[in-house]
Amino acid sequence: LGSTVWLSKRCPFLALSALPLAMVVKAVVRLLVGASAVCACDGAAEAEDWGLEQLERIERGDVGKNELEIVLAQHQEDLSWSDKYKHVRTVYCKGGASCRRDTIKLANVGREAHTFLHHIVSNYDHLAMWTVFSQAEEPTEGYMGQGYGGGHMLTGASFEDYVLHPQRPEQEDPDAFFLMTQKIHLPTLQHAVRSTYKVRAEQQVEHPEALPRMCPISRHEVEEGDAADTWQPFRDMSWLRSFLAKKCFITEDGLKEAIDIFWDTHVALPFPPSNVVHFAQGARFAVSRERIQQRPITFYEDLLETVKHDEDPCLSYMLEWAWWYIVGKPAGVPCGLTRKPEVVPWLRKLQSDPVKGGADQEWDDELDDNWQAVKSIQSRSLSRDSGFSGFSGVSGFPRCGKIPKALAEKVRAVPCK
Repeated sequence: LGSTVWLSKRCPFLALSALPLAMVVKAVVRLLVGASAVCACDGAAEAEDWGLEQLERIERGDVGKNELEIVLAQHQEDLSWSDKYKHVRTVYCKGGASCRRDTIKLANVGREAHTFLHHIVSNYDHLAMWTVFSQAEEPTEGYMGQGYGGGHMLTGASFEDYVLHPQRPEQEDPDAFFLMTQKIHLPTLQHAVRSTYKVRAEQQVEHPEALPRMCPISRHEVEEGDAADTWQPFRDMSWLRSFLAKKCFITEDGLKEAIDIFWDTHVALPFPPSNVVHFAQGARFAVSRERIQQRPITFYEDLLETVKHDEDPCLSYMLEWAWWYIVGKPAGVPCGLTRKPEVVPWLRKLQSDPVKGGADQEWDDELDDNWQAVKSIQSRSLSRDSGFSGFSGVSGFPRCGKIPKALAEKVRAVPCK
């Protein structure tokens, strides 16, 4: 029924999920051939051509792991939602005795970052042509916070969209599929959330007719009264600065330098414009073998070393922000910014280092617009904020553990107690 559910999401009025697959296929064929333009929902025609056919092949076992592999990072989550992918599914379980027989058991260290890197390093020479990486929780809409629900899925998308991307007739990027749901300003750790990413149970999000693009549009491109998929304003995250400093065993004053070291050492790419990083909250993405192998195996081995010693390591959070930049060597940036020279004065206030550039450089305009608002809420406690930075499964601050070498050498550490 996975195929019918996927098609019903793309064309809801057909109410397909309750019908046998054969009946659905016949009905759709008759509609497409006998009445041309019967489905106003975007993607229904393509579903008959490529979506349903590929999903059926996957469910029958006609697709092998050399073509497609779904990598799930599990602790104790229910896997039944993914059973339809059992022929191409690889589950790495860190739940000890609760792990199923058909899973690969790993030590409970490093969160999903350790799992994903372990898979890449262990299979580097025989990766699937297309690999989907995901936490093992059912991919339901949004994320309301630990214990409050949500499986990190952007409204309007489905898990099948990650699986079927190589067969999609029109692709933004043939070698990667990311849906960016948050962005972070690295010097201040301010976050902005995509407006169509549900972070509160009462939040009403309009379901788009078509698959969302990797990035939303800027708020300044939205016409008045238009309910668009866009970025919300940046919000101050003072609690996150405190949390991450303690997690990394450094002072808050040393946090910016630590993040700079992480980017220079482990991402090894130029900083993005305005030091704004776009990411998929919850660390779900899909990439081609060619994209992964743009980096040598030693690159991923070095990253794996940083997250394999502690249950909840400091760098696992930074890795969640950086997957698009880390997996391969992408050219450019995932989401464009606007060209607004008047943003420069505000960025000088936000960043501790002088901002270089001028009218010909790209800046993030939401940072500019939100500067005064940020100053007014800096003292407000945001510890109950949901949906930010993928802090799911966090159980308090860590015990004293191994400090990443690069940070220990260059940033003063907080003494362990």
